[in-house]
Amino acid sequence: MRAVDWFPPDPDFPDEVYESLPPPAALFHMAEDEVGRIWTYVLLPDPEWRPNIPRSPRPTWYRETFDHLVEVIDVSTSRLIASGMYEDRLAPICNSTLMYTVVETPGGDMRVKVVQPTIVDRTDMR
Repeated sequence: MRAVDWFPPDPDFPDEVYESLPPPAALFHMAEDEVGRIWTYVLLPDPEWRPNIPRSPRPTWYRETFDHLVEVIDVSTSRLIASGMYEDRLAPICNSTLMYTVVETPGGDMRVKVVQPTIVDRTDMR
């Protein structure tokens, strides 16, 4: 239990959240891969964002409301070496570069999809 002055309890979910303005971009997760690159996952409001978050949002709502910006930084040169958008909301799997997302089937069932973001060298594609 978090009962100290400097760590307030979780606030109630305010009714005005997302009612008129999209949420700000937020750094959601960072991970280091096996070669020392930093992968960042930023949650962004979808360009077609619309107000009124439901009390129990479904994966389809997240897909229509947010996008995930994935960027890869080479720490040795401080350069951004890759950047891409992913329309599903990603979540980290502890101590891993794997991510997961929850998808909704046409029948309304929920499924977990595990993904491992990779860098694709597009110069080799024809």
